[in-house]
Amino acid sequence: MLIVGILGTLTAIALPRWSEMQLRARRAEPKINMNGIKTAQQAYVAGNDTYITGSSNPGSSLTKQARPFAEGQSGWTELGWRPDGDIRCNYATRAFGGDTWFRVDATCDVDDDNRTAIIRYYSEQGTTPGWVDLYPD
Repeated sequence: MLIVGILGTLTAIALPRWSEMQLRARRAEPKINMNGIKTAQQAYVAGNDTYITGSSNPGSSLTKQARPFAEGQSGWTELGWRPDGDIRCNYATRAFGGDTWFRVDATCDVDDDNRTAIIRYYSEQGTTPGWVDLYPD
C-alpha cells in the first residue's frame, strides 16, 4: 500500500510538470523556425537585392497537431527554406518598404484552446525592429 501511495503522489506531481514541458516545447517551435526564415531572407537579399514574400504556409486550420509544410508554394520555393519535419504553426514572410525590410509571422494555437497566438519578427530596417510576441494573456 505504501508503494502504491508513493507512486500515486509522484504521478500527481509529475503529470502537470510533463504537460507544462510539452507546452513549452511547442511554444519554442515558432522562434526556431522563424530564425531559419530570417536567415534565409538575409541570404536571399544578398544574392537578389530584394526580400521575398511567402504566403501563409501550410495555411491549414490551427490546432496543436503537427502537419506538413506545403512544398512548392510560391515564395517559399524561391526563399529555399523548409522546416525539419511537420509544424504546428502557419508561417508567412513579407517584404515591405520597396523591399527594404521584411517581417516574419508565426500564427499558432499550440495548446489547442482556440486562442490564436502570433509571433512576429521585424528585420533591422523595420519600423520596430526585433521580436514582438502577441500571445494572448
